[in-house]
Amino acid sequence: GPARPRPYAFTDTVSGDIGCVRQPTSRPWAEGSITDQPVCPNFGFACFDNFALAAFTCFSSITLDSWSETMWWAQDSLSSWAWIFFVALVVLVSFNIINLFVASMSNAYREVVSRRIEEERLQAVEKKRTERIIRRAVL
Repeated sequence: GPARPRPYAFTDTVSGDIGCVRQPTSRPWAEGSITDQPVCPNFGFACFDNFALAAFTCFSSITLDSWSETMWWAQDSLSSWAWIFFVALVVLVSFNIINLFVASMSNAYREVVSRRIEEERLQAVEKKRTERIIRRAVL
């Protein structure tokens, strides 16, 4: 058949944007709304056309926001080896960030508990001291 340009090879004639923005839906290839513009997921914001869109795509994949859909799109349009990038991104970055978040929350909780224990200990010492003063005053 005739060679078709890949969906990420596009220059907007109006704005000169090298990308696939301004799509009518978030999944035009699945909903049958074929346009002259290239087809990219997430209203055209899940692309690797320029640095800003690539950074946004990586960030949304790191947050595990429909990363598998982006991976499938990249496999269909770029290469069947694209899954290696996305799986490595999710495993190495996402799970480590989640572990850092959990560790910081655990550390903060531990600090709050230790402060509370210290406050309770100081209150107990103050209470004993007050009781001694009262006993001495009574005697």
